[in-house]
Order: sequence, then C-alpha cells, then structure tokens
Amino acid sequence: MKAFKYLPLVLCFAIVGTASAQDKTKGFLDELGYAYATLESGAFKVVVSVEGVSTPMVASEKAIWGRDDLDFMKVISVYTLVMNAPEGFNPPAAMYRKIVELSDGMLHGRLSMYNGSIFFSSEQGYGNATAQSMDTQLVLAHFMTQEYKKEFEPYLEEE
Repeated sequence: MKAFKYLPLVLCFAIVGTASAQDKTKGFLDELGYAYATLESGAFKVVVSVEGVSTPMVASEKAIWGRDDLDFMKVISVYTLVMNAPEGFNPPAAMYRKIVELSDGMLHGRLSMYNGSIFFSSEQGYGNATAQSMDTQLVLAHFMTQEYKKEFEPYLEEE
C-alpha cells in the first residue's frame, strides 16, 4: 500500500516495549469500535473515516526513556502520513519553513519530514488517557492531516 511507504520506518523509531504493552490502546480501539490491524511491532494500523474521507494512521503506546514500568513515563502516540513525496523529490527551503511555521502554531501535535514525505504525530499522557481522549486524538489527527495535505500539495506541483 503506497500510503504506508515510510510507516514501517517511523515505527522502528516510535515503538518501545512489547505487544502486550499495547493493551490500553487496544482496549480503547475496541471500545470505540475502530477496525484495526495489529502490526508485528504491537502497534495498531487504524483507518479513521469522517464523512467519506479516510486517513490511515498508526496508534501505539511508547515509553519515554525506555521506562515502560511507570505509567507517567508512557504516552499514547498517533502517526499519520500527510504527504508522500515521489522518489527523488528535493523539498524546497520554503517547504521546510512551512513545516516549522505550521508546527509552531499547533496546540496539539507536530509535523516532521523524512525523505521529503511529511508526517503528523501527536501524543497524550498514558496515565490520564481515556477512550474519549483517544477518539479525540484520532479525529484531530484525521482533520489536521486533511488540512495539511492542502498546504503541501502545491510544493509537489512545482516539482
């Protein structure tokens, strides 16, 4: 699937812990009724659809500084691809500035770039997480991703 071209790479850096450490996130996804696939890393590939528009994303639990024994040192993370760059794409400086500008104004999440492709990610504290806060995190990621696609499409058209 082309949309997930770089997601395995992102997961290599994002996931800490074992598949059993993902129980809270799995419980929330089940409670909310999201269809998901469990990845080898233990993270979950989820597709969030609102009004006929779908956004694939990865949800996982990760430990900060490897401290998966302490709930206050864990977060629930969501990652999604905003824009998949074509092979050999050389991002212009203005695109980097746009990422910084948009990320700086965000109250929730951040944008990042890898090999010209742009990702949106966000975290919430594990200890205070609820199914409702997970749903909010997923839906926000969906809407933000759709909005940011519009911001970055002109850079691909220039190429």
